[in-house]
Amino acid sequence: MTNQQTVTIAIATLQRLDENLRGMESVLLSQAAESADQKTLDGILKQAAAANEASEDLKQQLKQLQHHTRTIPMYGNLIVH
Repeated sequence: MTNQQTVTIAIATLQRLDENLRGMESVLLSQAAESADQKTLDGILKQAAAANEASEDLKQQLKQLQHHTRTIPMYGNLIVH
């Protein structure tokens, strides 16, 4: 497996994780809206904030990884004699 393939797989994995985190945040916010208990509401909102923060971190990592993808030399087909 070449560096480019490894990076491509890593990017796809980070994108899926980001989608999952955004989905989890949405579900948590939905639960928070239905919650009548303030303590439960506070806990759910903290979890949603953590999911949002993790999603933002993943977005930054993804941007960095995509930038590095453009700078990785392609030696997969290079034949050295």
